[in-house]
Amino acid sequence: MMYASYQSDLEKLWAKLGSSLLESRENPIPQRSVEATWSSSHAPKTADQTVFLHIGKTGGTFLKSLAAAASDAPENLTLGSHGDTLISTIKKFGRKRKLVFFFRDPQDRFISGFNARLRQGRPTYDVTWTTAEAVAFSFFKTPVALAEALYANDEHLKSAARFAMSSIFHLKHNYAHFLHSPDALRYELEANNILMCCETEKIDANLDKIMSALGLSSASGSLADRNHAPNPTCSFSERASESLRRFWANEFEIFAACKLAAQQMGQS
Repeated sequence: MMYASYQSDLEKLWAKLGSSLLESRENPIPQRSVEATWSSSHAPKTADQTVFLHIGKTGGTFLKSLAAAASDAPENLTLGSHGDTLISTIKKFGRKRKLVFFFRDPQDRFISGFNARLRQGRPTYDVTWTTAEAVAFSFFKTPVALAEALYANDEHLKSAARFAMSSIFHLKHNYAHFLHSPDALRYELEANNILMCCETEKIDANLDKIMSALGLSSASGSLADRNHAPNPTCSFSERASESLRRFWANEFEIFAACKLAAQQMGQS
């Protein structure tokens, strides 16, 4: 059944909250004309709470800086942390919460995420490596080296690469962490729960729409102007690209689903 895996996860969550998530397994997409009952006492009864999902290395910090400077932020707007996901926001706000998020090509995000943690978030942040990250960076000095090692013949090197992928913050907090799966994304889109999903490279062109979706007034500035982080040139080898696509196949599928959703929502 379509969306089966997502439904299963959501229903497990709902069981913990003491209520069934879906009206019917035979009708996975909620009827838009029917007001479903949110009966859990563990989540706030907030109508149409808008949540910005901050997917790392997609432009979220830029958006949050604009929101922080706004004087008209609505009470029903939550600027999420990296811990907020499709699943967790249901637990916090109910399944009718509205979502806004950014996304970018997984390979570009991989490079940016690796380099951001390599420099420990500087200059915007200053977050010391975890012990696991320190071990990972002792093996891999560049994102290319890590990607190429994912299917290395040397089992020791391959094992180190898999360890690094599950240890470096922005790599382990991937699209599967935030968005679960392509089916989950389609589910949320069909349920009218996604107000805006925008590709990073199109944020500037769609900034007014993004601010409007969040209930904020228009803002000046651009993502390019505010990105002061070092951006070293990275020439990805064919081997690195193929290895990353193979290892992160689900990431690229979720990315494709995001692009399709953005197109369906009429973004420029």
